[in-house]
Amino acid sequence: MDLMASNDYDTILMDYHMPQMDGLETIGRVRESIPSEKLSIVLLTSSADDVTVATASSLLGIKHRVTKPVKLNGYCPLPFQNV
Repeated sequence: MDLMASNDYDTILMDYHMPQMDGLETIGRVRESIPSEKLSIVLLTSSADDVTVATASSLLGIKHRVTKPVKLNGYCPLPFQNV
């Protein structure tokens, strides 16, 4: 949370399952100081159909959710193509 106060970010990639505080609680704290119009959040979750996550995402202004595991189907970013 200290990093959020001292830096400007365009997007946060947040995992739903984290120790001590889940991703939704963390996003709730972020939203107390930064509105959804100013900061996009992508939530990583392992449960695509979870009603709790979908409802909370709507309330917290989370417009994008990605279900884990993420499969990139052969995608390889440029710096790693020749590895």
